Amino acid sequence: MTGETHNPAPAAAPALTDDLPAGLRRGADLSQLADPRLVRTLTWWRGLQDAPGQIPDRIRLDPTQIPDLLAYAILWDVLPAPDHDGEAASSGTGDRLRYRCRLAGTMLNDFYGREARGQWLHEQYGDESAAMQVEYDAVVRLRRPLWTEHRMSWADKPFYRYLRLMLPFTHRAAAGRSDQPALRHDPDRVALIFNVISFIGE
Repeated sequence: MTGETHNPAPAAAPALTDDLPAGLRRGADLSQLADPRLVRTLTWWRGLQDAPGQIPDRIRLDPTQIPDLLAYAILWDVLPAPDHDGEAASSGTGDRLRYRCRLAGTMLNDFYGREARGQWLHEQYGDESAAMQVEYDAVVRLRRPLWTEHRMSWADKPFYRYLRLMLPFTHRAAAGRSDQPALRHDPDRVALIFNVISFIGE
């Protein structure tokens, strides 16, 4: 028909995961997670949600529900860097957040050869900490679970690769505490990341 004009279809909005490294984009697709231990952990986490898409609160984290997973678990506090106030830290940008181990399972402590509790992310991972920071920051920013695959750097260990499922939790009960300024600004921000590891051999 003459004179008819066609407006192009609007471009699709970029997905939240588009700017992630390829490995993390894969890890954002939870349908690709096949490891039995991690699938079970994800099912448990989803059962803690008040509604689909919501992050469970720490008060729902009951270790007695997953006793056989605890040896492979590690819990990280999400904290603002000391040179940023809570409002800035809650934005989730990488240079404004730090991660400190609150608890670590016995299998992980044995594997690392030291007690992980109380260590910062950079102390735990050394030269690999910058890459790890990107992964933890992504969980905070996306407010969703991610899984990752890594190759170990310790040649004397029997396992060379592992899968890690990273699960976000809020901590609304801490919103009024003076040592948690970020939670005062946003009580629904990611305050904890609960990881479970599965070693998968070479």
